Amino acid sequence: MNKINIPTPEEKRRSIDFIVNQSPEKSKPFFHEIGNLLRSIGVRGLFFGVGDAAFLAVTAALIIGAFFIVGIEKAMYSVMFFTSPLTYILLYSLTMWKENLTGTLELHKTLRISTRHITAVRMLFFGGISVAVNGVVSLFAFHHAKKHEITVSFFRLLEISFCSLFIFAAILLFVMLKTQSRASTRNICIFLSVWVISGAVGLIQTIPAFDIFLRTLPAFSLTGVAVIFAILFIFESKIYFRRNSRIISNAF
Repeated sequence: MNKINIPTPEEKRRSIDFIVNQSPEKSKPFFHEIGNLLRSIGVRGLFFGVGDAAFLAVTAALIIGAFFIVGIEKAMYSVMFFTSPLTYILLYSLTMWKENLTGTLELHKTLRISTRHITAVRMLFFGGISVAVNGVVSLFAFHHAKKHEITVSFFRLLEISFCSLFIFAAILLFVMLKTQSRASTRNICIFLSVWVISGAVGLIQTIPAFDIFLRTLPAFSLTGVAVIFAILFIFESKIYFRRNSRIISNAF
């Protein structure tokens, strides 16, 4: 009786890599793929069923940001650092909650476009929307400080807010990439909870030393950190968009 040689996992991986490398079709640029997806379903399709949740998230972020700026006006740099990821957190959490509540998630599974792709593109949109909201909040903070004769720099407010935002977004995507599907929701919720609680403690305590630290940091270091983590965020979005379905195919 002939013995059947079953290939090892390593041999299977090499075979798959060989087939992929022999394929004449090259991977298209990431943003070209994003453009094709948006042309296919449109922005309305991307946020189908969760548009009201996204609007609520943006409105809440603006109100909460303004509230803390007025309430803790002596430490505006700290306020901007702790509140800048708020828009992203609310967008992610409320759209996730709305999709699970209404069952829109099940509808996405019937589309020819992967739910993973929709999630990855949404994450990029969340980043862009958060940048815009942070710009508005920073402008409000600058004018409020000027009115009350508090010395702050508008550009430093922007640098601090973008720095904190992209650090948060990059870590969140890292957690999503490194977590297996059955533990994804739990680990993401843990990360969000830790970040929110840390931010709340920072705002309540209003540690003067931290505000002084943000005030004295060289501008190039803040800009450098923001740019590095923004690039990392885009790179992770690309990986998530193209990731094998064995890794979290859906974070919503």
